[in-house]
Amino acid sequence: MGFAENIEVDTEFIDEDKKLPLVVTPKHSGVPLIDFLMPNLKELEANLSSYGGILFRGFQVDGPEDFESTIGSCYRDLLNYNDRSTHRSQVHGKVYTATDYPPELEILLHNESSYAARFPSRIFFYCVEPAETSGETPIADIRKVYERIDPSIRKPFEENGVLYVRNLAGGPFGFTWQEVYQTQDKNEMERFCEQADTQYEWLGENKVRTRQSRPAVAKHPVTGETLWLNHATLLNVFALEQKMQDMMLKFFKVDDLPNNTYYGDGASISKEVINELKRAYESAAVVFKWEPGDVLMLDNLLVAHGRKPFSGSRKVVVAMANPVSWQELDTSV
Repeated sequence: MGFAENIEVDTEFIDEDKKLPLVVTPKHSGVPLIDFLMPNLKELEANLSSYGGILFRGFQVDGPEDFESTIGSCYRDLLNYNDRSTHRSQVHGKVYTATDYPPELEILLHNESSYAARFPSRIFFYCVEPAETSGETPIADIRKVYERIDPSIRKPFEENGVLYVRNLAGGPFGFTWQEVYQTQDKNEMERFCEQADTQYEWLGENKVRTRQSRPAVAKHPVTGETLWLNHATLLNVFALEQKMQDMMLKFFKVDDLPNNTYYGDGASISKEVINELKRAYESAAVVFKWEPGDVLMLDNLLVAHGRKPFSGSRKVVVAMANPVSWQELDTSV
């Protein structure tokens, strides 16, 4: 794989056919991950552009603080988690829980924050403690996801993009605007929205509706390959587990749903289309079991991730780096 010879490693793939993820394991125990990353960063980035994901297994990482220091030494622009779409707790500095979403529910495959105007191009997961059962983080190459979607389904997304509509009013099913934008100041929230190409409409003292129009596809800045890069599936009401879907549609009018997605021209996306998109992700997915100390590095422009339901305690934390904006990407079809 072209790595420097300062530390001997073995390499293999979790899934040899899908070439994802590349697994790098030191031949000797007790090797700090930072000692391997720093001299091999150029080679690792080259491999990441080819495969999209690298799993570092068997290296020494001494907790979330060391994880942040390690990633921050290689990628200095670590990101705060603003413009939130899931509940996360800050663990240390710019390291967060991967999600605080209820453990019994699945999180579908998605590319981190691709609904936002600016989002990470690199995301890192560190397994402090695997779940007692399940709790895997499935991943999928979104080049392959794109190829597996029928062209007739892709076409309206390619032509019109995706419209993300959110109603931020809190309650048991949604977020408050204070949680999403990490501020108590309405003026600050409005400034953020204006800078992030997000339309907002106040519907009450503490309820705001936001609209974000984004492309659905982009070309990778290094490889030039076409990517299925969006949250059209994850944030659509029809993607929810059936009981939750029924509850949401009974509790809310469609326009008032905490989250929903539409074609970029505002037209509704059918349940049948969402199911087809889910199948495309699932057919490209690779699932592996976490081991304590694992660090997974993803090109967030090439690989989507999700989470399987789990039982028992589970602690997987995340750091994000190297922001990219939609304006920087080639979104031509």
